[in-house]
Amino acid sequence: MKSTLFIILLFLFMTVEVYSKIIKQIKTMDLVSLPIVITKDKHDPNNYIVKSQWFGFGHSDDEKVTHILTCQENSVKIKHTHQVKNFSDYEAYYEIKVPKDTDIVNCERSMEMFDGEFLGYSTFSFRHKS
Repeated sequence: MKSTLFIILLFLFMTVEVYSKIIKQIKTMDLVSLPIVITKDKHDPNNYIVKSQWFGFGHSDDEKVTHILTCQENSVKIKHTHQVKNFSDYEAYYEIKVPKDTDIVNCERSMEMFDGEFLGYSTFSFRHKS
């Protein structure tokens, strides 16, 4: 009886030990794009400030990422479309100038690491009323 119990306990210990070693080998990395915040400029009704935020884990705080914002309409002008940030900045700001005759603005944001690793992509749109 004691030898059977010992064998069962030994088996359980070895299983937990092997499992914990497997778990330690897996490095998990994740990035979550948070909702876009769009604010109209108080001084110019055709200007908008876009705040893009993200959160994640598995990346070092000082790891460099490129955050990119583009809009489909060629007439929409974006100031600083490609921004190099530290991952721990968790946000990027853009100024968008929209022509008076544009009704809907369609844009996309993406992030990638310096080594070309793709981190995330999302699209958004908003109605422009000048």
